[in-house]
Amino acid sequence: MFERARASDRRQLRVASLLAAVAGYIDAYSLILLGLYVSFMSGNTTSLGMNVGKAHLGVAIAPAVAVLFFVLGSFGGNLALETRAFDARRALIVMISACLFAAMAIGTASGSKLLEIAVLAFGMGLVNPVHSRVGKEPAGVTFVTGTLNRLGKNVALAMRGHAIANPEGPWDNYWRRARIDLQLWGSFAGGAVLSGLATLYFNALALFPAAVVMLALAVVPTLLADAVSPETQGGHGGTQPLRVKEP
Repeated sequence: MFERARASDRRQLRVASLLAAVAGYIDAYSLILLGLYVSFMSGNTTSLGMNVGKAHLGVAIAPAVAVLFFVLGSFGGNLALETRAFDARRALIVMISACLFAAMAIGTASGSKLLEIAVLAFGMGLVNPVHSRVGKEPAGVTFVTGTLNRLGKNVALAMRGHAIANPEGPWDNYWRRARIDLQLWGSFAGGAVLSGLATLYFNALALFPAAVVMLALAVVPTLLADAVSPETQGGHGGTQPLRVKEP
């Protein structure tokens, strides 16, 4: 009974790790070539507030655009997950891939940096609604501050010998959840490393691998099969065709 749930958790972790790596890759790309983050909205909010306070309103426009379009992407993604009309998760992943291809076209054509920031931030806003948990452990795949906070908390509770109140099964403990957090952080950092290397040689074309990975995640049936956590099956009240069967 528990083995099916454990196998589902493993698939969820693989998908979450892949999304975290792509997010780290794109965030590093945007920092190198656009001068700001497109998923780390705490940093952009700090930059926005600081520049408004210093009356550097022109400089504040870029982080303001990033924050606005990230929120719009999150809003659109969560709204889409409430519908029962189609497989919203795959549709969102296709949209994320389309945003990456569009940003690459804008960048290679020497287009508006603000437009590229808007497109990428919108795409990153779509990512978290796609996959927000691994089992019962939250998985914020586009930012790692919360992940590192949970890592420290889970290690502390594990060292104190605390047991999880409602475990998923006998394998579920705080050490296991700490490993999930560490893997997600490592995936994000690894994606950033790869992006740093890719942008050295390919500039705006460095987005191509990330766009292809997201497209493959959407179109290859086995990559998403059963890799869906309860909170991403159909938003907060809807249902999606893609489900994990309860043991």
